[in-house]
Amino acid sequence: MVPTPNGNVKKLKNGNNVCKDTSQILKENNSQVVECGIKVRKRRKKTKNGLNSSAKENVRANVTTNNAGDKASKQITSNGDCNDASAKEATVQTSTIAKHEATDDKRNKDTSTHQKYTYSRINYEFHEANHAIIDTFAIALDFFLRNDNKKCYCLVCDTTLRMQSDDVRRHLGRHIRSKRHIQLLSMMIEDEKRSVSNGESFSKLVLAREYMTSNDDFVKCLLCENKDLCSTVKKNEQSLREHIASNAHRDAKGSWEVPIKNMLQQMHIQFQSRYNAKKYCCEFCNYQTPSELYFVKHLHVPYHVTRLMDIPDHTNKFKFYFCNACLIMWFGSADTSDQHFELMEHKNRMMYGPDINDLPDQVVQFLTMSGLNAEVLLERSNRVKCHDEMRKYVLYSFETDLRKYIPNIRAYPFGSRISDLGFPESDIDIFLDCNNMYEGKNSSYRQSQNLIASVVQYLSRNRDLWIVHDVILHSRTPIAKVLHIPSRLICDISVTNGLAVENTKMIKCFNNAFPPCRKLTLFLKRWMHLSGLLGSHLITSYALTWCVIFYLQTLLVLPSISDLIKLRNKSRLISGWEVGVSYDFRVNGLNHTFEELLLGFFLFYGDFKYKKQVICPLLGRPVQKDTFVKLSDLPQEMAPYVAYMHTGTQEELPQAFFVSPLCVQDPFDLSHNLTKALNNKELKIFWNNCTASAQILKTTLPNLRSPLMPYSD
Repeated sequence: MVPTPNGNVKKLKNGNNVCKDTSQILKENNSQVVECGIKVRKRRKKTKNGLNSSAKENVRANVTTNNAGDKASKQITSNGDCNDASAKEATVQTSTIAKHEATDDKRNKDTSTHQKYTYSRINYEFHEANHAIIDTFAIALDFFLRNDNKKCYCLVCDTTLRMQSDDVRRHLGRHIRSKRHIQLLSMMIEDEKRSVSNGESFSKLVLAREYMTSNDDFVKCLLCENKDLCSTVKKNEQSLREHIASNAHRDAKGSWEVPIKNMLQQMHIQFQSRYNAKKYCCEFCNYQTPSELYFVKHLHVPYHVTRLMDIPDHTNKFKFYFCNACLIMWFGSADTSDQHFELMEHKNRMMYGPDINDLPDQVVQFLTMSGLNAEVLLERSNRVKCHDEMRKYVLYSFETDLRKYIPNIRAYPFGSRISDLGFPESDIDIFLDCNNMYEGKNSSYRQSQNLIASVVQYLSRNRDLWIVHDVILHSRTPIAKVLHIPSRLICDISVTNGLAVENTKMIKCFNNAFPPCRKLTLFLKRWMHLSGLLGSHLITSYALTWCVIFYLQTLLVLPSISDLIKLRNKSRLISGWEVGVSYDFRVNGLNHTFEELLLGFFLFYGDFKYKKQVICPLLGRPVQKDTFVKLSDLPQEMAPYVAYMHTGTQEELPQAFFVSPLCVQDPFDLSHNLTKALNNKELKIFWNNCTASAQILKTTLPNLRSPLMPYSD
């Protein structure tokens, strides 16, 4: 298995280090991966009491970048090698125990000065052992806490700790940071290395992981002793294996209480390494996980250990590796590095940095040729106009086939095909005005449901012309999906009112008045699709379109909907919502290329205050979310929403504007949040993708000049 960067990405923070044990740095290849390492120097000043405290001086190494848009240097800090068993080496700063990473080989410093990311073999043994030892506290905690006696036994130090009842975790953390604990743990690690070299299976550290302590002739199992089971085991390999594999020992090991596990989980987080890896892999077992704790636990499961022990000289063949560009750590052979170098994801991160986060490779490629891809999408969208006669035929089929049942029926097309934002394969949206319902008269929710059901029943009778695919009666707007057999077009039918038709007219008018708006929307629809964020339960094409329009409104290119209502100065209501807008308006031109407008979009939504603000095309500026709590705080332009909230019947109560992580208010139906289905996790992906996409554009086209954002919060 080759580790690939396809997990949750965290931005690499200053202070991430590469351990001292990087004696062999992986070779440089054509993806600009270079050798990098700085040998740790420890200054020792002896006094009459031994080693001076200045021996704990940190070594700092600055690794700079040749990226044109990134002048900040990455600083790599090391605190020395904690694997030395001597007392002098154990005098590491206890407050930074989790930062036992250092770079190696100062001779390579000059070759790495102009590179930003390193790819190195690292020393992870200390962190691995530290996580394993944390779990050994669990048995003592479980036993003593049941007796309301706050004590804890440390298998490393062979010491019983007394602690206050207010904060057990803090006392344990302080002990793990103590100089004596670090020194003894380092000695246990060295002892384990010698045991492995001598072919011994059970070192003190291995026994400690099983909650066992070794005497001269016997081994004592604290885990089984706590459960009143046989706890004394003969000190030979067969007896130890049988005891560890016994059901009694395994059951006792898995019977910890939930609060104890939760506390230890927090301690694991507190003492995790500072690599900030987004994924941990074991090439040997084809295992991967985003959790460092699970990774450490995997390294000690019998399946992994027994198979590894069967390989001669496995300690030299398999090492820990960390890719600083992809934020991946894995246990495997050196051959894996060459395969990792060839991955497109790795090459992209070497070029653009970890800011591209979890951006799929296809999105990166799509952005690197943004101008050309936008032209291709524009040309594909223009083909829809060649299908105008087919669209008219579909509308004619609806009206003629249903007129025998609904005499006054009339079909209105709307959606992306009408607003010039569709493609040849796009569905066609149709509003069926059955009984003069365009203005919203006689169109309650229940009536709309019943009418959709009736229309589906009528169409089903003509099987040569229609195939009903789906009926969705309990959505905000009841719809039916029907296939028109002659044209092979999928039709989404609604019957509630003509608001969607008016929305489409407005969007098409904006696209005609400012053509870059259309081009930008077509490109971003594809970008959203490749990012996995486009969909009815994510961000719809309709919501994205208004996000683009809103962005252009903040640039003062397009007018707000409220300005267009004032310009027309003639009210027209549909279901109580104001749709009387003027389609005759001027736009303010911008001296910016398509790529610059695209960069501005990503920067704008990468910096938007989602937690506090609503995207409001009605006003052309953000609205504070908390204003929807109290209707009197809303601006005058939202008077239709205030009136709507004061109306309603017992059967159909008004639906208040739903405040969600991402809020995009419909410009006409002011009670409708177009992105209410999006959760925090998905919003974070959208935000990350905007930030990463902006970085890619700035790196690919360093001379881009982003439009200024005129509004402020």
